Amino acid sequence: MKGKDKLLIFSIAMLVILILNTIFKFFNFYTYPLFLFVAFISLRFLVGWEKDNFRYKKDSIMIILIYGIFYTLIIYIIGFFLGFLKNSYNLSFISIVKNIIPTILTIIFAELIRYQLVKKGRRYKLILVLTVFLMTFIDLALVIRTFDFGVGTDIVKFILVYLCTSVSKNIFLTYLTDKVGYKSSIVYRLLFEIPIYLLPITPDLGIYMDTIFKIVLPIVLTFTIYKLFQNKNLENNIDTPRKKIIKRTSLVVFALLMLTIVGLTCGWFKYYTMVIGSPSMTPIINKGDIAVTEKLNKEEISKLEIGEILVFNYRDKIVMHRIIEIDRSNNKIVFYTKGDFNEAADGYPIEVDDVIGTTKFRIKFLGYPTVWLNETIEKTKK
Repeated sequence: MKGKDKLLIFSIAMLVILILNTIFKFFNFYTYPLFLFVAFISLRFLVGWEKDNFRYKKDSIMIILIYGIFYTLIIYIIGFFLGFLKNSYNLSFISIVKNIIPTILTIIFAELIRYQLVKKGRRYKLILVLTVFLMTFIDLALVIRTFDFGVGTDIVKFILVYLCTSVSKNIFLTYLTDKVGYKSSIVYRLLFEIPIYLLPITPDLGIYMDTIFKIVLPIVLTFTIYKLFQNKNLENNIDTPRKKIIKRTSLVVFALLMLTIVGLTCGWFKYYTMVIGSPSMTPIINKGDIAVTEKLNKEEISKLEIGEILVFNYRDKIVMHRIIEIDRSNNKIVFYTKGDFNEAADGYPIEVDDVIGTTKFRIKFLGYPTVWLNETIEKTKK
């Protein structure tokens, strides 16, 4: 049997199994990597294995990392204006491990399958098209059965959030695998699919903006990789277009990173950071932590409830204490607060005009250098 026929039979068999899985639910989040591993071993037995000895692997990985950082900065900067959503995944250590390990295994075995299909079938357009189709189905196999396709909103959400973005991603990854092998594809997927299990918040971009970003990024990367190979004959020149792309993108990423840090500390965005120099909110927020505060308007302030952590001005200092009482009489709102670590409540009321916002989450330990520097300066003054 010819190699092309073996690849066709394998791809069709995989699609049939995945379609049946949407009906009978053979696989779950934890057994799916095992299925892909068996499929990978079967394909290797059918068509063999070739080493990933492509040139420009390091260059392509560098480009992916730079664009990945750039992309993340952009969407989080937008999040500072549009808001954030709390991560729905449990972020305990055990939960993170349970989520990440199956995801990593799924990514690795899926990309090894893609590599074998592309490497052995690159001369046949049908195999490449079928590979994109199969890899999209592998992407969506566990997700598709969670939708009710009798409901219009579910159909729209599935097409926008999952189908369109998956097709765009898999066209790019198939092209990338054809050019530089499977390692760059694995790096790309790890970079974009693992953080969801680690980060406490995600930017609230909305379905349409999120879809556009996820479709456009693979298109931009496809063009960048194409330019890399278009100029591969200029490899020995010092200033090749490839190197210019890397240099310019690195500069933009660095500038955005610095701008974001300055913006967060200066309060340019809806969210800004504060270094905690007092232990008054221990153990929820410790001295040396960085707290991320959401600025609120008067309407949002009026909806605050007892138990939320309030950030407010008091005698030219910014204080972060928990609300223990709210007085809404006489058409005014007055808050009373107390530090979790303090024995007594704060002996003063906080009016709406004094309120800055509420604390959303903290980043542990990163503020220690600033605290140490401030304390050193204060000791020197004395």
